[in-house]
Amino acid sequence: MPGLPGMSWKTASAMLAAAGLLSAATACSSPAAANGGGSSSTSTGAAGTASGGTAAVEKPDITIGVVPAVANAGLYIADMRGIFAAQGLHVKMVTITSSADVLATLLNGSVDILAGNYVSEIQAEANNPGAVQLRVLADGSLTTAHSRSLMVAAGSPIKTLAQLKGKTVAVNALNNAASLLVESALQQHGIPPSSVRLVAIPFPNEAAALNAHQVDAAWMTEPFISVGKAKYGLTELYDTNQGATSSFAIDGYVSTQAWARKYPKTAAAFIRAIDQGQQLATTSRPDLNAAMIKFLGTTPEIATMITPDTYPVGVSQARLQHVADLMLQFGLLKHSFSVAAMAG
Repeated sequence: MPGLPGMSWKTASAMLAAAGLLSAATACSSPAAANGGGSSSTSTGAAGTASGGTAAVEKPDITIGVVPAVANAGLYIADMRGIFAAQGLHVKMVTITSSADVLATLLNGSVDILAGNYVSEIQAEANNPGAVQLRVLADGSLTTAHSRSLMVAAGSPIKTLAQLKGKTVAVNALNNAASLLVESALQQHGIPPSSVRLVAIPFPNEAAALNAHQVDAAWMTEPFISVGKAKYGLTELYDTNQGATSSFAIDGYVSTQAWARKYPKTAAAFIRAIDQGQQLATTSRPDLNAAMIKFLGTTPEIATMITPDTYPVGVSQARLQHVADLMLQFGLLKHSFSVAAMAG
């Protein structure tokens, strides 16, 4: 896919870098015509059967940028169970960890779809009106109790959020969903967010950083929470699935508007496959465990410990708008923003 209409890719990339968006940790989330036609059967054949057949897609080979986490269970299961193949798609997943080029890779066509947090995508749209035009294809995940938590090292003297004042907290990336949930938790307990220093450490490295006392606390997701508990004895300080961020719409699957217009059958096939993967992530713990082992490299024991997210089918503009409204409240946006265009 070429660069942004009316400007060079170099110019668009510079705009995003200036806005601080290319360093945000991943992509986005969800609406667009959802088809719940997939079976929730645990047999590969049944799960891979597409409602309405597999009309030829315009672009059978698609690349998806993914931050490895339990949030993407629906994607992993759809690939593992051959559901994408049944829709005429061959999916290549590209792992994103530091995410310096997350939005750049989408806008320059290096990846077709991104799987990641809403916050970065809303920032891109709001800060670059008209230049960045994204389309949320499918919901990814909502937080559940203990699936996103502030963790501390074994034996840490920190027992309450108030004790984080003057301390350093790791997040996977700055100015994204992690920052929003941490700052929301602090503010809800009367703690000025400015009194806590946030530093960026990729999810896979957070547990070791905590154990080595390089940071005082870390905002973590699964499977890294369960790995950290088992390997280092990390303990939960605070579950961020509370208050204003309860059942928070963390992420989903996003393309550009131009890509969705150019490949409508491909986009529709992707949505159908993701819907089936989401259903299985919700109804089949064996499939979820197998996906964690295959795609995230967990042991079978860790897989059974993981607290899954909620994996919705369909799209909620209201949930996405709630994210934008909280971003405005906590200073991640400078003005109110409607997600209607993103939601398709």
